[in-house]
Amino acid sequence: MEELREKAKALIDPTAAKKAEEEAKRARELATPINSNVRSAAAERFARGLVQKEAAGQMMINDAAKRWKGSILAVKKTAYADTEKIDPLIQVLQLGSGTAKVAAAGALANLALGKDENKLYIAAQDVITNFLELYKESEAGQHPSLVALANIAGDDMVKDLLVYEGAVETLKDSLTSNSPAESKGAAVILAVNLASRDDGREALVTHGVHKLLIQAMKSEAPEVKSNAAAAVANIAFFKDNCDPMIKAGVIPVLVSVLQEGTDSAKSNVCLALSILSATSVENAVLLEEAGAVVPLVEHLKTTSGNVQLSACQAIANMACAKQVKVALTEAGVIEPLVSILCNGSAPAQRSAAAGLANLANAGNEEKIAELGAIPVLVGLLTSQPASRVTAAKALANLASVDVIRTQITEAGAILPLMNILNAEQWDGVAACALALARLSLDAPTKKKIIEMKGLDILSKRLKSAPPEAQASLASALQNLAI
Repeated sequence: MEELREKAKALIDPTAAKKAEEEAKRARELATPINSNVRSAAAERFARGLVQKEAAGQMMINDAAKRWKGSILAVKKTAYADTEKIDPLIQVLQLGSGTAKVAAAGALANLALGKDENKLYIAAQDVITNFLELYKESEAGQHPSLVALANIAGDDMVKDLLVYEGAVETLKDSLTSNSPAESKGAAVILAVNLASRDDGREALVTHGVHKLLIQAMKSEAPEVKSNAAAAVANIAFFKDNCDPMIKAGVIPVLVSVLQEGTDSAKSNVCLALSILSATSVENAVLLEEAGAVVPLVEHLKTTSGNVQLSACQAIANMACAKQVKVALTEAGVIEPLVSILCNGSAPAQRSAAAGLANLANAGNEEKIAELGAIPVLVGLLTSQPASRVTAAKALANLASVDVIRTQITEAGAILPLMNILNAEQWDGVAACALALARLSLDAPTKKKIIEMKGLDILSKRLKSAPPEAQASLASALQNLAI
């Protein structure tokens, strides 16, 4: 870590560094700590770290001073922290004997659990290095140190600071050494939290921790397996991390947990599958070939809550691949998707609609309509914005079949489609325009759209439309003008 810091220092442009230092100085002059117990050394060091990272072309220099100011404002929010309990424990952690330090770390870990003010206050006392040092000093100190680090990793600034201070190297050591099982479990939780930030995701993959997390998913401990799956899902949010994880063998392990894990683990695995399949069609095919389709469809039928929702999301993304559409249809995905569309929560309905939208252009249109999806999809056109767009996409694909166009019109879709077309953002405009283009192939519907000034609205939107919306708008205008 020290070597990396020295290299970073060597790369700093003197002028840029001086400018950032001046901005940080002004920020310090403007900020007044809430009391003498609130120290800003950690925040200042974090700002300096950002300056070093900018020298390597990773972040804007001006962001250093802004983040420093933001961190001071955040520290001021710790007025409701349990300072009378925390301050003496920090003193013991920094100056006490070995056994006392271990006890203090455990107590601080407990105080940080579930209370944001305590998390931030503890982190602001410049104790991260103390936790890291305690981990190295004794086996007894490993577990409380890792738990404390995991528990204070709530605020984004703290997560970034943990990465900068070397927490990734520490959790890697725990996962690769003969540390107790409870320490490894705490290390995995810390990885989950750090992986929610770009810097954390990058550092975890750079240090090879993604491979260790994949191994952790094979653990017999259900909680470790579930948390490792959550960490993998978080890491996968950064697109460039997907290939390294696939090469490390993540897909067969995910599919295995999908079949045999706890509900919590299955939910996290489904999220990971959803993210991986959203990255590329090739990944969706790899997941299908590894056997993910059948258990995913089974989860739609037999589970509820988060597992069902996450499975819905994974299926919706995987259904973008032609090969996977066929496999999903053969596995019987249409009926449970329509059932969730009709009876699920708002997020589940939205995900089910997305899945049906992607499957509706694969010969499933009539079955989807027969199962009663159309009235529900039309109803979603007047719901939340994200659901409106998804429903419009599904209806657009269903409208490619003659008999279904009549059903969509009779269900009252024209007015809400026109309203979305006139006011929605461009992804919604494109979906509605495509739906109207296909619905207008029926003469009575075309007449109705024209009477509602559809030509004027479409023409107006086309003038300022981005490329991705132009084709659908032009197609609708063409059909109406014939």
